[in-house]
Amino acid sequence: ADIDMAAASGNGAASPPAHSGTIHLLREYGVVHVSGALSTAEQRRLFATIKGSLRRPAKATGSAEFHTSSGGAGSSTHQAVLHELGEELYMRCAEAVAEEASAAEMAAEPALERLGLAASGEKPPNISICTGKAYLSHATLSNHTDCPEPLYTMSVQLGDSCDFTVGKKTSRPHKRERHGTPVTIRMESGDAVYFDGGLVPHSVDRVNKNDAPGWWQAARSEGGCDRLVLLFREPLSY
Repeated sequence: ADIDMAAASGNGAASPPAHSGTIHLLREYGVVHVSGALSTAEQRRLFATIKGSLRRPAKATGSAEFHTSSGGAGSSTHQAVLHELGEELYMRCAEAVAEEASAAEMAAEPALERLGLAASGEKPPNISICTGKAYLSHATLSNHTDCPEPLYTMSVQLGDSCDFTVGKKTSRPHKRERHGTPVTIRMESGDAVYFDGGLVPHSVDRVNKNDAPGWWQAARSEGGCDRLVLLFREPLSY
């Protein structure tokens, strides 16, 4: 189902940015694809915020991970604007899903239940860490899960699009892995995906070179990569 996020945010909360995006709900895995989550201006501001932390990927490996923010407010490793952005995206997503899915549906799906608790105010989003990964156009990410327990993650895409697949059975599934019919999402620059990285298998099958928006051309040269992904995560025990 597709839901306009701006239209769904009528609960008296502070208005989200005008460019809120449209969500595509994959009920089988509790995955939410937010198409157009960030406007061009928001994407550019995000890149400017994280470019000092970015690691350029080597051609041989094709990708490089980097840290952008963690720790408590006021610490040297904490960038408040990133935690605020992650929590805002969680709330935009939560409010829109709560408009679409029934209470029974959300209670039956752990990842959606987490969003329901955020939407009701019972358990607000709490981003504890933001990391990133830079990709060259030939890089992929093998199908995997991050850990054998729930790890709710908001992934934000910048640059060239990618084909992101969820639900494909891994070669050595753990007991709690949730696999079935794979679903591939085309993540464009400015899109976000909310998913359980611990229990739902996921992969990056390809980066689609040179389809980024115009503003990315300078960023591509400046950052030394074709695609960036930012990962906003809550604590495992939260």
